[in-house]
Formats: sequence, structure tokens, C-alpha cells
Amino acid sequence: MTVIIESISEVAFGCVIPLPGYLKGIQNICNKYGAMLIVDEIMCGTGRIGSLYVWQKENFMPDILLLGKGISGGYLPLFVMMVNSKINKEKIGKFIHGFTYQSMPIQAAVGTTILTLLKNKNILINISYLNI
Repeated sequence: MTVIIESISEVAFGCVIPLPGYLKGIQNICNKYGAMLIVDEIMCGTGRIGSLYVWQKENFMPDILLLGKGISGGYLPLFVMMVNSKINKEKIGKFIHGFTYQSMPIQAAVGTTILTLLKNKNILINISYLNI
């Protein structure tokens, strides 16, 4: 069983910001019933709300995190799927993957540089405008 959510519902609902505790509550329900939680932060992650990821504001960690768009500064096609250590230990051997954007060293270098700049230059302080 898996639950997939957008941490901030954007296009379909017009940028709906979750109430405090909502995302953490979903994680608690997933934990209770043994469901995996996948959080889609393709549009809103990578520092766009004042923290690197939206889930950090709720103080929990999804099982799988999906990132895109901002991770390359919007200049190159790049998609990232991050898995937490629990999923890595249990399932990593079972992931069969082949993606459109695989084996792209320039994109990987840009993504790494974006994350390094966001972390080391305190850029996120300037965009901490969402109260979530």
C-alpha cells in the first residue's frame, strides 16, 4: 500500500498550503497501516518555500521524495527520486529503473551545485515567506 501526495497542492487546486500537522498526520497514518509515503515536491521543493523541502517544516521524512524543476535551477531537465534509509535497506534491490534523464553528468553536476549553493550561501533565509 502506498500514499502519494503533493506537499503543496499546486496546479490543480491553486497552491493550497496544508494546515500545520497535516503532512505529519498522513505519515502517522501510513506508519500505522504499513503504507509507504511518497511525497511529490517537484514543483515546490528545492528551497522554494524557505526550507530545502516542504516536509522539513513538518518535521518528518517521507519514504520516497520526488524532486524536479528547481533542482536544476529550471535550466536543464533533471528529476530526482530520493529514498530514506528504511526503504533503501528493504527495497533498493527491487527497484527496476530506467529513466529518460539517466546518465546525464551535466544535469547531475548542476543539481549538485544548486543544492550546495542553497546550503552554503544561506539563500533560503531570503525566501522564508510561507508560514507552514
